[in-house]
Amino acid sequence: RMWARLGVRALLVEASRATVLRAARRLTGRRMARRAATVLGQNRDVIAAFAPVPVMVQPNVALDIDCGVHDGGAQPASRTAVYAGRLLAWKGLRLALAALRQPVAAEWRLDVYGAGPERRRLERLVGRWQLSDRVRFHGARPRNEVLAAIAKADVFVFPSLHDSAGWSVAEAMAVGCPVLCLDTGGPPALVGIEDGVLVPLAGDVVGRLASGLDQARMLRPRRDQWSARRLPNLLD
Repeated sequence: RMWARLGVRALLVEASRATVLRAARRLTGRRMARRAATVLGQNRDVIAAFAPVPVMVQPNVALDIDCGVHDGGAQPASRTAVYAGRLLAWKGLRLALAALRQPVAAEWRLDVYGAGPERRRLERLVGRWQLSDRVRFHGARPRNEVLAAIAKADVFVFPSLHDSAGWSVAEAMAVGCPVLCLDTGGPPALVGIEDGVLVPLAGDVVGRLASGLDQARMLRPRRDQWSARRLPNLLD
């Protein structure tokens, strides 16, 4: 349902990807799953893909980060969101930019960290939508610098359409920054009701992303929930 928002080129890429993935699962993945004693999936989409084989959902995230105390929201007038990741069409940054155009998000700024083939198209979109004074592209930066920026932000925005896990989502939570993402793929397996806002893929998605910024800003995620310390007991 969301492909139409990505542009013609990205739509063709997504259609090809979906066809190849469906065929691979049918030919090999499901056959191996039926013979396995235990099947681990990173998100609930895997449950549907391998049904009726039972799948245990467990994201492959293991993080122990010490990046200071999250201080987002310290200034009442501040409204800063951060995105970190590759600049690809299916990462959904067009949706985030469209959300900034909504009146409810008029006070928000967006800092974009990452590189990729979509950057020029996104920059043109920013100019066309008159968002140049509110959106900054920082390019690919050292990880510590990006984590520090997320720790100071009000909200981490991650509108990806099919990330299998979404490590950057867990990293944002680990530094205490609430998350705003779509209710699809891997992020819903990471984000609880105290950690951020999940936007369903139905109705006015852009409008919900815009209003979700202020909703997420009020949350404070638990920082240690994806620590590597949880793994030994998980294996048993």
